[in-house]
Amino acid sequence: IVYIIGRQGENHTFFMKIPIDIVFLSRDNRILTIKQHMKPQRFYRSQSAASVLELMAGQVRISGLQNGDTLLWEPLP
Repeated sequence: IVYIIGRQGENHTFFMKIPIDIVFLSRDNRILTIKQHMKPQRFYRSQSAASVLELMAGQVRISGLQNGDTLLWEPLP
């Protein structure tokens, strides 16, 4: 499960029951900051992020995402 949130660089895990991975992105989809296994009831902010990508916990490690990578989106057919 992947969620892209257009909030300006902040995310929380209030009301969640499981940890998630958080990826903060610049306007050009470059990874600025990664928070892995962010536990429930937490808040994190990245001042320079334009959007936030939420992933199931462990997906950042599995996919090999790193700070500085640029994500490319492809439209679904």
